[in-house]
Amino acid sequence: MENYNSETERAYQREKSSKLMLSIALDCVGMLTYLVPGVAEIADTAWAPIAAVANFLMFRGSAGLLGGAGTFMEELLPGTDWIPSFTITWGIKYIVRENETIEAFVKRHRERKSLLAD
Repeated sequence: MENYNSETERAYQREKSSKLMLSIALDCVGMLTYLVPGVAEIADTAWAPIAAVANFLMFRGSAGLLGGAGTFMEELLPGTDWIPSFTITWGIKYIVRENETIEAFVKRHRERKSLLAD
């Protein structure tokens, strides 16, 4: 793994934390449909593609594809809204595959900084 400085580490930790908070919030949105009896499964058919695209856009790469597909299925299958699919995808990206995620982040962060410096 490449060496990186404390500024990059702080930026990575900010991204990691903000995506965890957003994941929890979006999982809560997916569970909200249970508050209105009889509407849950109908609302989930509308929410499923939105949630799938949001999951993919948040996490990108293979984790985003897997998470988006999983979120789509979780929202469409009856009785599965309790599964925190966004948070699970976050765990895959930032815990299971953390070394890959850090390396990709460092590369993006350096490219962004060099573009701003030019």
